[in-house]
Amino acid sequence: MPDSAKKGHLVAVIGAGPAGLYAAQYLARKGVQVVLFNRDIRPGGLAEYGIFPDKHKVRQGLKAQFQRILRMPEVTYIGNVIVGQSGDIRLDQLRHAGFQAIMVTTGAQKNHWLGLPGEDLAGVYQANDIVFHYNHLPSCEKKSYNFGSQVAVIGAGNVMLDIVRYLKLKGNTGVVTAFARRGPTEVKFDKETLEPVAECLDMEAIRAEVEFVQPVTERIGRDVITFFPASGECPKQSFTV
Repeated sequence: MPDSAKKGHLVAVIGAGPAGLYAAQYLARKGVQVVLFNRDIRPGGLAEYGIFPDKHKVRQGLKAQFQRILRMPEVTYIGNVIVGQSGDIRLDQLRHAGFQAIMVTTGAQKNHWLGLPGEDLAGVYQANDIVFHYNHLPSCEKKSYNFGSQVAVIGAGNVMLDIVRYLKLKGNTGVVTAFARRGPTEVKFDKETLEPVAECLDMEAIRAEVEFVQPVTERIGRDVITFFPASGECPKQSFTV
């Protein structure tokens, strides 16, 4: 515990992902002594283990921000420790240690299933597990996942495209179909994430689906034409989305 903590406020922040790190920064700027407890050795959370490996600019930019926070004199980092009733440290022990407040910023620690019939069958996986696997999170990197020749991915965001890209690199999946509750004008991925798999898109199938929902989107004032790239077409390969 920092000696200077005896003269002011001392706060424990549990979880050193983006939320925990920025909370620590906010408190430190107010003169509060902060101790960051993290279950993983490295800080960063999803910013460390949730970004596709070769997104170097994003990774390095976030790491630089996090390092600046960790170098603040008011911030102490303790990794590889689990806080909880059955963990290395209990909440009541933190209280007895002199922490005046405890902030829990553990994020998405547990996958949440939707309660759908069949979701417990073999070959049904949570996105977190796949992302942590290819990013070598120690608890997930040695797990094995059996993907067939046809894969369905539920969602239309950056994570969906990252998983599609991972399957493309593995090379043993033929067709990946993405299912989304949102319409084509509400996709949540950016062009940079789309680029590595753009050549694999089945534009005929995508165009047919967009045209199918076009009357509905027009009624709510959305222009589906903006969904397509300027060329309107992309070459197809054996691996299609």
